[in-house]
Amino acid sequence: MLTRGLFEYATKLSQWLSEHNQFPKIDVIMSIDSEIAGGNEVNCHLSEEIGRDMISKMMGKKFENVKFKRKGKVVILASINSSVKICNISTVVDPHILFHSQSSKAVR
Repeated sequence: MLTRGLFEYATKLSQWLSEHNQFPKIDVIMSIDSEIAGGNEVNCHLSEEIGRDMISKMMGKKFENVKFKRKGKVVILASINSSVKICNISTVVDPHILFHSQSSKAVR
């Protein structure tokens, strides 16, 4: 059985959720948590399709002849905040791995 305070809280929460749409209809991919929106380059929602396409292109080839192109790469939403551009090539960098790498070098 709900207590009066819990019932009031549930009512306020329900009202707030009905006034604030958590899943707005937008044309870009957006993180629910951080509300960071990705552009056209983010294609993580197509990862299965991209993977199947890459596998189909590898079929019947020798491993030494298999080549991967950058345009076939899956770009995740995290790359929006944690990527570096070197020679016009954007690469995702995991800040935790970078910090660990640099701090372990400092200890040596």
